[in-house]
Amino acid sequence: MKTEKGTEFKSYFDSITRENTLTKDVLLKLVSASGISLCDNRFGNYVNDLPDNIDYDIFHELILTNTLLFTKIIEQDLIIRDWVSFSVEINDIFLSCREHNLGKVADYIPQLAKVPDTLYGVSICTIDGQQLNLGDTNIPFCVQSCSKPITYLIAADLNSPDYVHNFIGREPSGRNFNELCLNSDKLPHNPLINSGAIMSTSLVNYREPIADRFDTIVDYWSKLAGNTKINFSNSVYLSERTTADRNYCIGYMMQEAQAFSRGKDIKYKREWNNNDLRDSLDLYFQCCSIEINCKQAAVIAATLSNGGVCPVTEQVVFPPDTVKNALSLMSSCGMYDYSGEWAYTIGIPAKSGVSGIIIGIIPNVMGIAVFSPKLDDIGNSSRGIEFFKKLTAKYPFHVYDNVLNSKKKSVINYEVTNEETNLYTLLSAAGNGDLKTIQAISGKGFDLNTSDYDGRTALHLAASEGNDEVVRYLLEKEVDKCKKDRWGNIPIDDANREILGKSTLVENRYEEIIRLLE
Repeated sequence: MKTEKGTEFKSYFDSITRENTLTKDVLLKLVSASGISLCDNRFGNYVNDLPDNIDYDIFHELILTNTLLFTKIIEQDLIIRDWVSFSVEINDIFLSCREHNLGKVADYIPQLAKVPDTLYGVSICTIDGQQLNLGDTNIPFCVQSCSKPITYLIAADLNSPDYVHNFIGREPSGRNFNELCLNSDKLPHNPLINSGAIMSTSLVNYREPIADRFDTIVDYWSKLAGNTKINFSNSVYLSERTTADRNYCIGYMMQEAQAFSRGKDIKYKREWNNNDLRDSLDLYFQCCSIEINCKQAAVIAATLSNGGVCPVTEQVVFPPDTVKNALSLMSSCGMYDYSGEWAYTIGIPAKSGVSGIIIGIIPNVMGIAVFSPKLDDIGNSSRGIEFFKKLTAKYPFHVYDNVLNSKKKSVINYEVTNEETNLYTLLSAAGNGDLKTIQAISGKGFDLNTSDYDGRTALHLAASEGNDEVVRYLLEKEVDKCKKDRWGNIPIDDANREILGKSTLVENRYEEIIRLLE
């Protein structure tokens, strides 16, 4: 696995230019054509600071800022390989749906009735962070019921799925989203109807002050959206609270049934009173009044598509099993009374909100957000439904599409998740000191103890090359520091061998690694 340092990316450089230098403009066009934004957080400020003419040494340093991302860009190995053609086709669908102008803006919450009904935006973000934004994608809107799966995920992350489902069921209710009904255990049917969302909210640090609870929720939203700023509409919140008689009724119905305190299992019993209910209802209205834009919604959806790892920051927000649970619920309960038809026709996990937003998740591929305020009779964005119908008619994105036999156009690069590629990238990153790439691979659940044909692990490579930050991270992830390669060496043996003849500065790094590995 070990390469001569400084020349391992020469073939990439030569594939872009035949000269000794390449222009910044050529490199930026290559990145943009792949669907990756030049403002991507994973680049830091390095791209902006590049000189107009880039020699190999500068190119080498650039690649090392995120080896995994640049390797995929240059090798055209991103999840959507031909991004330019895909973008053109999505734009065609976007334009074809513009004339679909049926429905009316929600008016049962007065502030929502003031939203211009001509707004229309579509944003897509893949698990590799490729992004496409069409139309009104910078206009903020309230998330409304799209808050429900996120609140459920937060409650499950702060507690556990078992704890949450002691208080909430997992079945479709077969009733309206705001129906005054509970299941046979006197609990909400699922987290994606009003009663279930109120219960999920009550499970978010319910003993803490309501302001701290809201800060916790907003912090999760920001991480899901790539550490961007999350806003809040106070006017919608006040309007929501003023017109909340039915939600208050749902809350008191659950309290009368002791749903908040009892659950199904006595071991999860908790104390509960009227103040707790009022605070949790208030917090529920605040969650519905969180404001994001279409771009942020797509990144949030892509984070769920990516198993809880945000594609544009490579930060783990939720564990993959918890995300799997949420997507299962979205598949069966996410689209109000249209959920069954959606599952049959569209076939992807999704959630809608009466502000006109629909987020769709194509697992392990991308997240999609469509915003258009005019709603159909059920309460879903009319234009949004039309967009997803045309999308899944063109591409085999339905969860039960047979990709090999489908007549639809396949655009997904199924080689992206190849285990050998992940191993090669992991070991290369460990040898090069590329911590970001290692964190990204770890976030996807790849076993950091995996070794090559010589039995050498990422820890062997990092110790051998003196990459102390990588060694520290791998040990924090509890990798096996006593794993032997085929010559019987463990990582500390590599560090002890390499320390000989090094400069004082480098020697200090190796001494720190040896201390960590002892």
